[in-house]
Amino acid sequence: MNNASHEFLGKKIQHVTAEQSFEGFGKPHISTDPVGTTYISYLTAGISFVASSTGRIRAIQFYGEAYDDDFVSFQGLLPEEIHFNTTRQQVHKHLGPSDEEGGDEVIEVLGYIPRWDRYTRAEYLLHIQYTKDCNGIELVTLMEPGWQPGGH
Repeated sequence: MNNASHEFLGKKIQHVTAEQSFEGFGKPHISTDPVGTTYISYLTAGISFVASSTGRIRAIQFYGEAYDDDFVSFQGLLPEEIHFNTTRQQVHKHLGPSDEEGGDEVIEVLGYIPRWDRYTRAEYLLHIQYTKDCNGIELVTLMEPGWQPGGH
C-alpha cells in the first residue's frame, strides 16, 4: 500500500475485502462493536480498516510495533513520507505544526492516552499517535474528513 491509501476512504467494505493487493496479508480478522463499527484487521500486516455502520471505510490504521501485541508492525509506506521511528519533533519539522493535538493524559475509564497530532488535508485527516517519550510513532490513522468514531 502506498501514500494513495486514502483512496479507500468512503469505499464499501466489500471493495477492501475483494482487493487483490491484500491477498498477501492473509485472512482478515473482522469484528463489529456495539455501535456497528466494523474493524477489518490484517494482524500479520499491521493494518486495519474501520467501517461505519453504513459499511463504508471511514478510517485506515497503520500499526507500529509499539502499539499492540496483536499486530505486527506495518512494513509498507506510511502517508506523507513519515516513518514509525520519526520523533514528534521531526514530524513537526516535516509536516509543520499540527491543526490539533492532545493526549499525554490519564482518563479515568480509558487510562493513559498517548500524545497525538492531527493534520487536516483536503482528502483526509492524518492522526499520528506517538510513543510515550515521543521518540517514535506507534499508530498512524487516516480518516475521512468530518467523520468521528462511532458515527455513520
